[in-house]
Amino acid sequence: SADKPIASLWETFSIINFKDGTSAILSFENKFLSAEIDTDKKLIANRDNLWDWETFIVEKQKNNTVALKASNGKYVSVDRKTNQLFATSDAV
Repeated sequence: SADKPIASLWETFSIINFKDGTSAILSFENKFLSAEIDTDKKLIANRDNLWDWETFIVEKQKNNTVALKASNGKYVSVDRKTNQLFATSDAV
């Protein structure tokens, strides 16, 4: 969930970049972030193994920000009602 006003350990991730331009995102608990592509497309950091659903394209944006594109070709966004992250947006 994207609901914390200040980042602490739980909000800390490492990005692993691959030669093909994709990246994996690793939580502080050493679990990969995954987009649940076949169900609700929710993002969750609970994977021990790295497969397609655990890869993203990190696109640099203006003002030192980035956008994440999941393996389904959709961008990651936040549901304003639940603060949950989903890979469902067609554009940044």
